[in-house]
Amino acid sequence: MQKHSVYLIEAFLIFAEQKNMVKAATLLGISQPALSRQLADFEAQVGQKLFQSKGRQKVLTALGEELFIRLAKEWKNYSSLINETCAQFSDKPTQAIKVYGPYEWVGRMAQKLNFPHTLEFIPTLSEHVATQVEKNEISLGLTRFLPENSSLICKKCFENEFYLMMPKSWKIKSDNFNQKLLQELSSYPRFAFRRDIESQTFIKFKEKINLEPKRILPNWQVLLNLVAEGKGWAIAPSDVIFSFKNLTDKAELIKIPPSIIESSKFYLMYKPELIKIPWFKELTQEILSS
Repeated sequence: MQKHSVYLIEAFLIFAEQKNMVKAATLLGISQPALSRQLADFEAQVGQKLFQSKGRQKVLTALGEELFIRLAKEWKNYSSLINETCAQFSDKPTQAIKVYGPYEWVGRMAQKLNFPHTLEFIPTLSEHVATQVEKNEISLGLTRFLPENSSLICKKCFENEFYLMMPKSWKIKSDNFNQKLLQELSSYPRFAFRRDIESQTFIKFKEKINLEPKRILPNWQVLLNLVAEGKGWAIAPSDVIFSFKNLTDKAELIKIPPSIIESSKFYLMYKPELIKIPWFKELTQEILSS
């Protein structure tokens, strides 16, 4: 297969677009005789007639016109690819970086980060994060699920242990999570976070204990407030509990053994090629160290 010189293809495209030797030579920064030689060399490489004379003008043949239409489209794609790639490696991102993850986690991340450029935080269920990251050109994800058969990079961001929380006003004393404590709590209402978390994280708890929640709530803030107000008890991950400043003054906290509820690991997820971009690497390092 004949390999065609890129600079000859460019000369052909500029001439075919301008339809004028003087204008095309000026745009290419070469003389008219040099352009004529390049067009002749390209025609020789192709092996078929691309040009014909019309009066004193050089014009395209039917083959030349068709080749121009096809090459121009691909050339435009290459130019866009070059421009987009160069834009990514500029001093700052040219568009908002989308960050996908469960509502509560992306909300807390938004408060911690000092990254100076635009971040758009988009609440998404953990199981949908990988799909969203793969769809977008520049995006990050925070998820509990490691995708199967994926080229995405996944780095452990943090790990949660779980605690049982109950109001201090109930005056139930226990140093350990055990059956006796649960029997005492069975007469009190239990609150739980959304069903998608219940069905995944607490599966062992439900198998062993089988205490159905009284209410399933849409966010942790509401749930923790109810516990603090003495309305019921709940189980929550460590980062949620210790981000709620007044909770430890109003609630007893008892750590749950990992044999009952496994710790919940969260992963930062992104496309491998993006880490080559300096500002993207800076952002991921800040997230992983926060």
